[in-house]
Amino acid sequence: MDLDHWRERIKTAADDQALGLTAEIAADDKALGQVRLPAVLVVPGRERVKTSHMIGPNRHRVEIEVLVLTGVRRGNAALGGEMVEKSEAIRTATKDQLIDWLPPGAETEIEWAGGQILDLTADAYWWVDAYKTEYWRN
Repeated sequence: MDLDHWRERIKTAADDQALGLTAEIAADDKALGQVRLPAVLVVPGRERVKTSHMIGPNRHRVEIEVLVLTGVRRGNAALGGEMVEKSEAIRTATKDQLIDWLPPGAETEIEWAGGQILDLTADAYWWVDAYKTEYWRN
């Protein structure tokens, strides 16, 4: 699944909301420490595959999760308040753009699969939301 469509859709939401965030794919495991905050990162998540033997050559129904990481500056502030409000505003704009959207190549609309805190440092607060969809692969 091409994540460029996901990034563009999220970037459009950010521009529309004037949140001033960036949407990019994390290139390596050090990405969280190198991104300008606030930010949204789109990374591939889990794939679950069901193989169909019923018709012709094997077909694979792939359920994929795409992880959307939202990071905001913490500045060593206590957890809560403005930091969480900013994160929630970005996450809401992202959810509004992704939920029920049918990405190119997908068979089912995007579903939100929940989220959780990913990382909390003196500098940043990171939250990860999982979204899922399905597509067929021969």
